[in-house]
Amino acid sequence: FNREKVYRPQGANCDGSAIHPGSMCCQGDAYVKCPGGRGCINAANIAVQPKPDNRPRCPPSHPYAYWTDNQYCCRFNREKVYRPQGANCDGSAIHPGSMCCQGDSYVKCPAGRGCINSNIAVQPAHRPRCPPSHPYAYWTDNQYCCRFNREKVYRPQGANCDGSAIHPGSMCCQGDAYVKCPAGRGCINAANIPPKPDNRPRCPPSHPYAYWTDNQYCCRFNREKVYRPQGANCDGSAIHPG
Repeated sequence: FNREKVYRPQGANCDGSAIHPGSMCCQGDAYVKCPGGRGCINAANIAVQPKPDNRPRCPPSHPYAYWTDNQYCCRFNREKVYRPQGANCDGSAIHPGSMCCQGDSYVKCPAGRGCINSNIAVQPAHRPRCPPSHPYAYWTDNQYCCRFNREKVYRPQGANCDGSAIHPGSMCCQGDAYVKCPAGRGCINAANIPPKPDNRPRCPPSHPYAYWTDNQYCCRFNREKVYRPQGANCDGSAIHPG
């Protein structure tokens, strides 16, 4: 088959994607040794009749297969944000290695395991949206909507509150200017909102780089001073809001 087996310990080399020279798993373990021992290339000029794909499919209501061996089917093509699972539950597009389904809207694969995505043309789900006044969704399961596309700087939360662009994993909203998602959770960004002018104060051209808590200071150089007692915040790397 032109498909890897899903085997988590090997990561991206066995994640169920199309097989390639770096793959370490073959679907169904249906492999033979290279006739020359090593160095084989793909077979050429073979008239191969495509075989019907009789693998079980997720139902049209929950078309997206995920989890180990594709045991579950999700209603949405999106993961739920659940921090303990890291990249497997970070709110990105769902895939065979995902371990969370947005809104916990999942069903069991009808065959128990081994499902593939439904081949039904899926209509986009009408997910709730943040209001135009606070268009940016964030927090676990997108429970809140922020007025600005920027995090508040709050050191105890680390990279989730470092003043960077807001995203589903953010835990702070600039100026605490947030409202609750109208549906309680699962919001996406408001649509077709014209960008608002950024009227925040700017550093002067002579010292253009903002830094420190809440960007209280402006530096002449885009580089930190090395001062060991402050650790990673003064290690000589590129200057940033933290």
